[in-house]
Amino acid sequence: MKLEDLTGDDRTLVVAALQALYRERANSYNSAWTACQLAGKKPPEETLFGVEESISAIRRIGALPQR
Repeated sequence: MKLEDLTGDDRTLVVAALQALYRERANSYNSAWTACQLAGKKPPEETLFGVEESISAIRRIGALPQR
C-alpha cells in the first residue's frame, strides 16, 4: 500500500509516526550540530540524520504544513 492511499485511522497513525520520526531526527541533528559548534569542529551533514527523508515521506502523504 502506498502512503498516498492511506485513509482514516491508518493515515492518522502514520502521519503521527512520521511527524515523531521527523522531530527525533531533527532534534538529533540539532544536538550534534550544537555539540560540534561548541567543540570547534565541523558540524555533520544533515543527510546523515535522514531529516530530508522524513520530510519527503510527510510530503508524500500530504501532511506537510502549508506556508
